[in-house]
Order: sequence, then structure tokens, then C-alpha cells
Amino acid sequence: MRRYLETLKRFWLIVLIPMVVLPIAEYKYLQTQSNSYVATANVFVPQAASANQYTPPAQAEASDIRQWLLSPTFLLAVAQGSPTYANLLSRGTATSTSVVSDLNSHLDVSNAGSTLMRVTYSSSNAELAYEVANSLVTEIPKNAQHMQQMAQQSNQT
Repeated sequence: MRRYLETLKRFWLIVLIPMVVLPIAEYKYLQTQSNSYVATANVFVPQAASANQYTPPAQAEASDIRQWLLSPTFLLAVAQGSPTYANLLSRGTATSTSVVSDLNSHLDVSNAGSTLMRVTYSSSNAELAYEVANSLVTEIPKNAQHMQQMAQQSNQT
């Protein structure tokens, strides 16, 4: 036992580093990281009677919405549904190009099961994250209805 105490006495600095320096370094690292809030909404997608049996309905719906996310018009409609983004756009502090690029980089749609779709938006502003996720969930049925009307008109001609 005496030998261990002598070794500890000689190398006390080695014990001090993990106990003091590492927590301080970790604290400094966490201070440099930005806070990011993630808003998530789970959407139930019902199975249609004539649906493709090989593709789960949530996967097909998520795929359609990912295609819509490539459209700047759809993304601007989502941004207009968020009061924060609508205010920034109307005041001219944010351009439509910057809003579209922000939504492209932070908005994600994926299937979380065969009939459950997950909508996720991350932002450093918690309120904005909530507003955009909520806006996307409300824009999805509007855009789907618009696409059905366009398909019916093209079938009539």
C-alpha cells in the first residue's frame, strides 16, 4: 500500500488532469456549440383501398413531399405559414432565396413506419422551428388537394 501512495504522491499531476482539466475543456467546447432546437410532427397516413401493396403509404407520401420540397413555390408557401418568416419576408430583412435555402437545409420528411410520417425542422430559434413544422403539416393537405385538381383537369382534356 505504501508503494501506491508514494507513486500517487510523485505523479499527482496525472490524477489532476482528468479530474479538473477535462471537465473545463468540455465546458468550453459546449459553450462554442450553437443551440439547435428540433420540432417534429408525426403524421398518420391512411392506407388507400387501391394503394400499391409493395410501398407503405407513409413512404410514398414522404417521397411525394420530398419532391414538393424541391419546389421554391411550395417552400415559400410553407414560410408564409410561419408568422416569424412571414414577418421577415414582409419587412425585407430576409430574401425568398435565403428562406428557401434555409428550409432546404433544415427541413426533413421521412417515414417512421408503414403509416406514420415524420416531419422535422431544426433551427436555433425554438419558436421558428415549431412554426415551420406546423406550417408544413398544414400545407401538405392544401398542396395535395391542388395536385389532385390539376390531375383531374389534365385528365379532362
